[in-house]
Amino acid sequence: MKSGRMRQWLRVEQPVGGVDGFEAPTKTWTPVFEQDGEATSVTGREYFGADRELAEVTWKVVMREHPDHEIKPNWRAVDVDSGEVYDFVAVLPSRQRDFLTIAAKSGSST
Repeated sequence: MKSGRMRQWLRVEQPVGGVDGFEAPTKTWTPVFEQDGEATSVTGREYFGADRELAEVTWKVVMREHPDHEIKPNWRAVDVDSGEVYDFVAVLPSRQRDFLTIAAKSGSST
């Protein structure tokens, strides 16, 4: 990877389940680590669902492998500067085992 491409500071978070006062399941997010990465949009689409217009963007997120944590597909990353949320769909290791390519989605449909 060319130097200077990973310019976004990403916070990787994992879901933590629980229950509220009415015994309904809840999902909160716990930060795991922060590091630099790159998020590039791949595709976008707009569609109608439930009588409203929805939008969804597919992203390619590239970051270095973190030696202490195995990133799972149900985790997410948050751009610390912009607040953009990238919900992970698939985690693809590289051949050199030093970078991860992660397919992610964002938008009002997630």
